[in-house]
Amino acid sequence: MILRTFILLLVVGTQVYSQSWVNKGKITSDSSLAGTGYGWSVAIDGDYLVVAELTEGVVEVWHFDGSEKSKVAELTAKEGVYGDGFGSSVSISGNNVVVGAELALVQGVSSGAAYIYTKPSGGWHSMTETAKITPSTRADGNRFGSLVALSGSTIAVGCSKDDSHGKDAGIVYIYEQHDQGWTDMTETAQLFPLSGQGIKDFGSILGFDGDHAVVADKHVGTIYVFVKPLGGWVDGNESAKLSAADSTVFGFVPFSSICVSNKQIVAGSYGLNGDVGSIYIFTEPIEGWSDAVETTKITPSITQGTAFFGSPVEASGDLIVVGDLYGGHGGIDSIKGAVSVYQKPIEGWTASTGMSKIVPADGVPGDYFGASIGVSGDKIIVGATGLGSNRIKPGAAYLYSTGPSLRSQVPLKSIVSKAIPNPSTGSFTISSPQPIKSVQIYNQLGTLVLSQTSIEVDILDQPKGVYYIHVQTAGTSEVLRMVLQ
Repeated sequence: MILRTFILLLVVGTQVYSQSWVNKGKITSDSSLAGTGYGWSVAIDGDYLVVAELTEGVVEVWHFDGSEKSKVAELTAKEGVYGDGFGSSVSISGNNVVVGAELALVQGVSSGAAYIYTKPSGGWHSMTETAKITPSTRADGNRFGSLVALSGSTIAVGCSKDDSHGKDAGIVYIYEQHDQGWTDMTETAQLFPLSGQGIKDFGSILGFDGDHAVVADKHVGTIYVFVKPLGGWVDGNESAKLSAADSTVFGFVPFSSICVSNKQIVAGSYGLNGDVGSIYIFTEPIEGWSDAVETTKITPSITQGTAFFGSPVEASGDLIVVGDLYGGHGGIDSIKGAVSVYQKPIEGWTASTGMSKIVPADGVPGDYFGASIGVSGDKIIVGATGLGSNRIKPGAAYLYSTGPSLRSQVPLKSIVSKAIPNPSTGSFTISSPQPIKSVQIYNQLGTLVLSQTSIEVDILDQPKGVYYIHVQTAGTSEVLRMVLQ
């Protein structure tokens, strides 16, 4: 048996960076009551984040610079009433926040509404809405506002029980801001599949980035991609239909989710028959979207995920953040919840792409940590509603940002340590002509997975991928690159 040794040579000036996610605090409701749905929906853009408290009819705006946090406003509806679903969904983009209220009364009809809040020139403060948007067709129980998504000057709103195309078929509405800003209005466009046969609850699973609306239907199980025409949004049908190579049915409400970002669509799918859930990544071709199956499917191991892995999913740049309501080192009976963060490798997404798992240190059964997720750049917000099973407790939202980078800048002549074998299955040895003081193993996201003084390393429990080995000796500090396969 021949062992091949691969040494990472770091030339002068070469730097190795990897990042970790650090908890930057926990925010809770001013109310001490349990079951208020605090954290039911969350969103973040830049340094501002929003958190809904569903049963209290209020949405909070917080400033979070990655280190310090402070509440700057409470948003409410002028005509809001208890139980109108204010906070069913929230979204923030730039200086605007949109809040869905899926049971709001509109001219005496409980069809739902969405409220827009524009940041005042003096900064955020507690306020009622700047504008209220509604559908042109209204009926009790339409659930307009069950999902809202704001991108720049355009809003997409799901209306999952609309009957225009059949009983509970649903529809998605698009709203575009006027030159004078947001005002009370009805829709700019309506989106619905060309073949509406069998469609139900369309709009209950929605992703939007301004130029693309992606919608999963729970009965047909297909993802529909709507592309903004050159002249702007108009009533229309899909440009492409996406499906899973393994025939997975997307849209199993409420345990599925979808998002679109950076020319990729990510869909989470519930694991049936005791299987672990999965995420499916679709990458936009150079020529644009067309009917296709996924580019990559990622399924965590049974020790890293449950059937509920994949709800919700959010993406920003090269990051994908995935919730698992029943995760959290306690299994399906704990309902603590967990979140997994994936970072796109240089070589692109693969089925074995590694992830960093986030579980709050103070997590307890019933938390539902991961019920909602927001991600923007190097910041993540995770809602924990406290509504798991019969364990009703006050909700919260957890804040995370990237921690200190793992950095090495070492002259070529000092690189003397080796990892044998490399690539490895997870069991290898560190060798060095100098006494080794410590060995630390980091995954691609910079999360520390092992720290020890022994030169015999065992990370067989870690997923396949690239890892960085920080070797501290009496005279050097080096970083080796290890491939687990």
